[in-house]
Amino acid sequence: MGTFNDLLVGGPGNPQTGTPGNIQACLFCSRSAPEGIIHGYSARGGSAYFQDDFKYNSRLTLNLGVRWEYNGALTDKYGNLTQTWVSRIQAVPIPPTGPTTSGPGVSQWVVPSNYTKFYPPPPDGILINSSNTPLRKHVPLSSFGPRLGFAYQVSSRLVLRGGAGIFYDRVGGDRIVYSVEQGNPYAATVDFNPQNQQTLANPFPSTPALGTFSSRWANFETGQTSNLNVPFLAEVVHNPLIRQYNLGVQYQFAPSWVLEVGYVGSSGINLMSQYHNNNTARLASPEHPINGITTNTIANVPFRVPYLGYQAVGVRGTEFDAVSNYHSLQATVRKQFSRGFMVQGAYTWSKDLTNLANNQTNSNNANDLWQQYGPAQFSRPQRFVANYSYDLPFGRHTGVMERLLGGWNLSGVTVVQNGTPMTIADPSAGTIYGTAGSAFSGFGRAQMCPGMTYANIATPGGIEQRLGGASGGPGYFNKSAFCAPPVIGNGTDYGNSGTGIILGPGQFNWDIAVLKRIRIRENHSIQFRTEFFNAFNHPQFSNPNYGPGATYALPNVRSGAFGQITSTSVNPRVIQFALKYSF
Repeated sequence: MGTFNDLLVGGPGNPQTGTPGNIQACLFCSRSAPEGIIHGYSARGGSAYFQDDFKYNSRLTLNLGVRWEYNGALTDKYGNLTQTWVSRIQAVPIPPTGPTTSGPGVSQWVVPSNYTKFYPPPPDGILINSSNTPLRKHVPLSSFGPRLGFAYQVSSRLVLRGGAGIFYDRVGGDRIVYSVEQGNPYAATVDFNPQNQQTLANPFPSTPALGTFSSRWANFETGQTSNLNVPFLAEVVHNPLIRQYNLGVQYQFAPSWVLEVGYVGSSGINLMSQYHNNNTARLASPEHPINGITTNTIANVPFRVPYLGYQAVGVRGTEFDAVSNYHSLQATVRKQFSRGFMVQGAYTWSKDLTNLANNQTNSNNANDLWQQYGPAQFSRPQRFVANYSYDLPFGRHTGVMERLLGGWNLSGVTVVQNGTPMTIADPSAGTIYGTAGSAFSGFGRAQMCPGMTYANIATPGGIEQRLGGASGGPGYFNKSAFCAPPVIGNGTDYGNSGTGIILGPGQFNWDIAVLKRIRIRENHSIQFRTEFFNAFNHPQFSNPNYGPGATYALPNVRSGAFGQITSTSVNPRVIQFALKYSF
């Protein structure tokens, strides 16, 4: 938000005064009556499931099942699920030239059927929905998910296993609430204001009076618009669907030793995308004018958007148009516990792709989700995990010596894995579209310099050699790989880099536990346990420029702090002691 001084004197509250698109984000910020926003949410649900195992013969076993799910829509017993439907915005492509209280200027609003139980009838032009939900259609009743699994014993030492299934998911209520909890007339959204103009005398300058519906308008002669900013829930809900499948072999290659190798994959459709911006400004030209506009300037952004009367980041939907794909090769070697020893090593090579960024779909041009299809930000392409447990062989005595030297166990987990993919953003990219610098409604990716490839982004050397800050290292990224974004009019275009183009620092970590068990008498014992997390104090670095609560590492390509990894990224060794008495 703005500075304290700006609040007192009525300043713009913007670090880059007068620069459109440098948006100050405030999540879940709304204005309401003194009693606050009152909701009585509820959502119905139900499911039914059938499963059975069929032993076809002594070698082949089948597992068949099907699950039906009903994930009901959110309702509010107080009628406070006011909603904006994009289809009703589209029905009025050119809104009135000034504020109105009824008719086309407010026709984008939809109220639930129980709205009139608590409020007077809405103005003309506002639709009263046929149900108590904010949806145009009923939640799907066709969510049937079949599942199939099999196990085939090829020989006494070799087994083939596989399976596939369809799985549906209920979207969390917290994801949906954001899109309907700030509706008119009982509340008004105050977050994502492009120019922060709050003062003590007028703390909410851009919001309508409570008890009214925000009017949508655009005046081409004065260059002014209603500048609305409204979250919404997709008027047609789809249940997120995941298709999972796997095929693998299990082979006992030696006594008590087993090898498992398999393919595991999944694909998802109708995944929820939160804060999806639908109003990114388009580019105009003499051949393709937009509302009569043939040039592109920062000033005419409000008149080049798909939905006039709204900010370029002002039509933000909770929608169901994201996808994902996951493919992996998984191998495990396991020694079953015998003679006091057990060990297992598991390796996974995977590729996880999506057009989501932590449920947000606003990288570069948010109107085209496929341009941001790439590695998921939580992906670890290669991962090896070893776990072990060993009852130490010394101290096999009797009496006092048994209690002193016996009962010792050493166990632990070792993890070696790649870092997570990072997307490099430039806050100065995309200003001509009106979306630059918004944390939730859009950001422009960085521009690669001519002749540079993704292989040129990382600086050479090991992680410790690339530290920035006080260490004086070069940083994690090669700043010369990036250039200023292309110029369009008096603004900038998006950068040409992709998503997830470089991996962050990998991890190599040992967690070890030493346990001593002393038997006092039958069924009574004392256990002393010492645990060493990051036992060898090996630095475990987080992604560079990864601030508190950040989703991505989004360094400013012209910042002196670009790509720095500092000592705050290190996970130090932790030692814990525990004493347990069992009986």
